[in-house]
Amino acid sequence: MSRSALLLGLLLLASVTPANDLSWRRDPAPPAEVEPQYTRTSFYVPMRDGVQIAVDLYLPPGAGAGARVPAILRMTRYWRAVNFRWLTKPFLEGPQPLAARFIAQGYAWLDVDVRGSGASGGVQRTLWSDEEVADGGELVDWIVSQPWSSGKVGALGDSYDGTAAELLLSTGRPAVRAVAPRFALFDGYSDIGFPGGVRLAWFTKAWSEFNDAIDRGHLWSAFPWWVPLAISGPRPVDGPDGESGIAAAQAAHEANFEVDRAAQGVEFRDDLPEGGPDSKPEHWSPCCKRRAAIEASGAAILSVSGWWDGAYQRAAIERFRTLRNPQKLLIGPWNHGGDQQLDPFEPTRATQFDHAAELLRFFDHYLKDAQNGWQDEPPVTYFTTGDGRWRQAPGWPPPAIRTTYYFAAQNRLSRGSPAAAAASDSYAVDPDTTTGTSTRWHALAVPTWTEYPDRVQADRKLLIYDSEPLAEDVEVTGHPVMHLALQADGSDAAVFVYLEDVALDGEVGYVTEGQFRALQRKLEPPDPETDLPNVPRHSFRRADAQPLVPGETATLDFDLLPTSHLFRQGHRIRIALAGADRDQFAPPANAAAHWQVMRSVGAASRVELPVVDRR
Repeated sequence: MSRSALLLGLLLLASVTPANDLSWRRDPAPPAEVEPQYTRTSFYVPMRDGVQIAVDLYLPPGAGAGARVPAILRMTRYWRAVNFRWLTKPFLEGPQPLAARFIAQGYAWLDVDVRGSGASGGVQRTLWSDEEVADGGELVDWIVSQPWSSGKVGALGDSYDGTAAELLLSTGRPAVRAVAPRFALFDGYSDIGFPGGVRLAWFTKAWSEFNDAIDRGHLWSAFPWWVPLAISGPRPVDGPDGESGIAAAQAAHEANFEVDRAAQGVEFRDDLPEGGPDSKPEHWSPCCKRRAAIEASGAAILSVSGWWDGAYQRAAIERFRTLRNPQKLLIGPWNHGGDQQLDPFEPTRATQFDHAAELLRFFDHYLKDAQNGWQDEPPVTYFTTGDGRWRQAPGWPPPAIRTTYYFAAQNRLSRGSPAAAAASDSYAVDPDTTTGTSTRWHALAVPTWTEYPDRVQADRKLLIYDSEPLAEDVEVTGHPVMHLALQADGSDAAVFVYLEDVALDGEVGYVTEGQFRALQRKLEPPDPETDLPNVPRHSFRRADAQPLVPGETATLDFDLLPTSHLFRQGHRIRIALAGADRDQFAPPANAAAHWQVMRSVGAASRVELPVVDRR
């Protein structure tokens, strides 16, 4: 784990890269950089149990002096503001760039340290605890009681902060009219802790170390020696008791929940974590316990994610398809946080998308009643890599033809039929296979430069299947589905499947991936109301576990992470299989060392690709 990168993430938390690539929009983007006039105050707001919650309030000129303005609430567990030492203080203080854009447009902006973090008191006894969510509701009550408040509140955030914004809807405050959870989970088990049932061990370890360092003020344990010379911790609230409040808060944070320790004690969705029943993903995930309350709010939701944003693009899609709230979905060619733009055959670069402009259009419509065209645009906007274009659709997924490619002899993907006679390919699992340390998964905890270089060398350790050169362009938009017929020499397996684009010169571009734990393969009946068509559903519960029987064929049906990518004429579609991803995922116990991948009638390994008709 890069400790200097963690510092960078702290300093840039919640920032966006402003620019003007909105070619799919009718309206021009507003100015990319602003220096708003504002007043800032910092103070504690006491909660019902006496816990003090630290708040930074930015007000635009005139607010409270006859003018009432809507408010944007950002609740974070990563310090609402950094206390810079004297050398860096003049250069780095002030609102984050996103906040500056909103303040300049006449919004009040509130940065909040959630319970158990930063300068706030209390203990974080689990992720998004009932107490923390209730705090958000009380903060809304405080906001609407202020003389500057219009009585309308929005909430937003990235990652943890985005989930906090979404869960605010469950508090039943009618003042909260709209929220924008960006790059955020919907189901904590499958979106981040255990994608496909496989434990994302690197993330929970790195995230726990980072949280521990900032919660307790032990910067020396997670950052280079020079970091404490630049920052002293979270910024105290104003007044003579600010510094003592920090000390008291950090003492309380010693008892905070440790996510990695809890994750290590979990395999299945229904396992009881160390933190107790409230620590189960069903309790704190928006998809589950609080879904009905979120829907009852009737508030509007803008879900934002990127194709390289961990598994959060799937989370954004599931949120969009599941909740009955007024919603829009935006998925770009982005990493976690949306500050980098990726494409399989292009170097990663800073994004050219004006995130702030899109958020302002959303909140202007719902908090200022602006008739800005927001209500007239289709609900879904997504970017197609390989083509470099934005598209819009009335729903997700866009219409597509499920096109089947069978695994065939000589490592081919065939549009024909599976072999009539028994046929298979052997694969010895290499535990050192990896997608590297600049991946979609690493970016969830470290602000790494997310990229997937040419995978020619990596694929030499994998079992690959290539299509013939494409006779025409093929656009894959939606959820690829794998049907893997497998024999193994163990009772379990972690299967990693990569969808790749092989260019005319042999360069291999990473498109998307899926991972799946074999003993979780039992299928559940689909929910016709919310489930994606043709996408397998699994419970990931202990009672449904089905260990592999060595020598017997089992079929693993699972989806890859959704994507939208154009495979160009002459390119080849590649499926690459691995049994490990060393730098991201923990191997399950009793994992098989050897596979037989079956590819004949009755046991036909294949992939279904959602191919869009571009005519």
